[in-house]
Amino acid sequence: MRNGRLTIDGASAADKGGVTLHGHGMYLLGLTCRDVIVRHLRVRRSRRGDGIGIGEGAHRVLIDHCSVSWADDENFGINCGHYVTVQWCIISEGLIEGEHPKGAHSKGMLVAHGANHVSLHHNFWTGNVDRNALLYGVGGGGKGGEMAGTYPGEKMAIYMPTAVFDFRNNLVYNFLYGTRVAQGAHANVVNNYYRHGPTVTDDFEVHIGTLLFYPGSERPKVYCSGNIGPHRPNGQGDDWSLVRVGKTPGSDPEFRRDKEVLVPPVTTHPAAEVPERVLRSAGAHPRDDVDLRLVEEFRKGMGKAGYGYVEWKQKHGL
Repeated sequence: MRNGRLTIDGASAADKGGVTLHGHGMYLLGLTCRDVIVRHLRVRRSRRGDGIGIGEGAHRVLIDHCSVSWADDENFGINCGHYVTVQWCIISEGLIEGEHPKGAHSKGMLVAHGANHVSLHHNFWTGNVDRNALLYGVGGGGKGGEMAGTYPGEKMAIYMPTAVFDFRNNLVYNFLYGTRVAQGAHANVVNNYYRHGPTVTDDFEVHIGTLLFYPGSERPKVYCSGNIGPHRPNGQGDDWSLVRVGKTPGSDPEFRRDKEVLVPPVTTHPAAEVPERVLRSAGAHPRDDVDLRLVEEFRKGMGKAGYGYVEWKQKHGL
C-alpha cells in the first residue's frame, strides 16, 4: 500500500469476528504513505516476508491493537520508516520451520535500514526466539549508504548515523534473545517486563551490540531504567543488571545514557503492572483462538517458541 491519509480499522467487522490476513503480509511503503492508522487487524502466516512491513520512507504511521504471528521473516519489519508507533499489539511465534532462505528464523521485529523516531509500547512479545525487538540505527548492504531495497526494484537510503527509538512497557515472554540495540541507535528501554518461558535461556534480557559495521556510524547509546526480568526480578537494584554489553554483563559508560532520549510522551506504568495491563488489552479485538491461547500460555508458563501454526492450520482445515 502506497497511499496515505487513511485508516484501516478491523473493529468495523467485529460482529463478523474481525479481519484476518492469511498467507500474505501487509506493506506500507513509500513517501506518499503517510498519516496512516491500522487497528484491530490480524496477520496470520506471512510467507517469505514480514507480517507487517513499513518502509521506503513511509512516515507518521500508527499500528494499534494488531495481532501478528508466524511470519517467515520478522513478524514486523520497520525499514526506513519514520515516526512510527506500534502499540498494544501481540507479536508472536515467528516461524522456526518457515520458508526463509536462511532456515530457522523466528524473529519478532527488526527496526533498521534508516528507520528513525520509532515508539514501541505496551506490546506482548511471545514465542519469538529473537529480535524482541532489534533496534538498529543503520543496516543493510551495498556501498554509499544505499542497498538494493527490501522490495523489488527499489533503492532506499539507509545511512543514519543515529536514530531514536523508545521501547517501554512491553511484555516479553518465552524468548531466547530479548531486546537488542545495535549501532547507530539511541534508545530508551524503560519499565518493560521480561519473563522466561519453556524456551529457557541464560542470556540477558537486553543486549547492546558493540561492533560497528558501517563507517561513520555511532555506537549505540541506551537509557535503561525500571525494567523487571530474570536478572532483576524485583525491579530493585542496578538497572543494568539485566543488560549485556557485547559479551560483558552490566554497564559500560561508552554505551550508557544517563538521561532519556527525548521522545513524545507516553503514559508509562510501573513494570510490575505491565503483565496485567498488556494481557488485558493487547491484540486485535475481538480476540481469536490464537491470542486467547497465547495469553493463557503466559499465565500457565507454557508455550513453544516459533511454533503454533501447524496446529492452527489443522484446526481450521487450511
